[in-house]
Amino acid sequence: MKNFIYALFAFFVFISCQSETTVDSIPEVEAAKMEFVSTPDAIHYYAVVLTGLTGSNNSFPTGLKEQFSEYHNSNFADSKLRISNIYLGDDKMPMLVIRRFQTETEANDYHQKFVQDTKSLFQNDWEMKSFPISHINYRTLLKSKSAAGYLKYYQNK
Repeated sequence: MKNFIYALFAFFVFISCQSETTVDSIPEVEAAKMEFVSTPDAIHYYAVVLTGLTGSNNSFPTGLKEQFSEYHNSNFADSKLRISNIYLGDDKMPMLVIRRFQTETEANDYHQKFVQDTKSLFQNDWEMKSFPISHINYRTLLKSKSAAGYLKYYQNK
């Protein structure tokens, strides 16, 4: 009897893991229901999602990380910001992550300066969606594999 219960439990776990539904396949309304929280005193990052890239793959534009490094050296030299790149979801949406800011205020200050400087900085044929994000919400965003839910949360904040 004990083995039967274990087998039944394993079967249900197996079935639940077989779902092919991803957060990217859920409508934006559902993605917006992801649990994001306000944590102004927490460590924050800055995310830059690249959209509208031309070509068959969503690869990072050549020299983009170097452009960001130069921008940081010129404007935020004392901050020791680090840049990493990841791909979100099944469609491999490219995203740069700039780490790390001690508070939401610092991340918002970076955001204001970045948005102000973006037009003169990056002459390109693709678009950027950028936003500050706490490390807690960043983990949730990675689990969801989509920036859509967080963008809705951030815009309504």
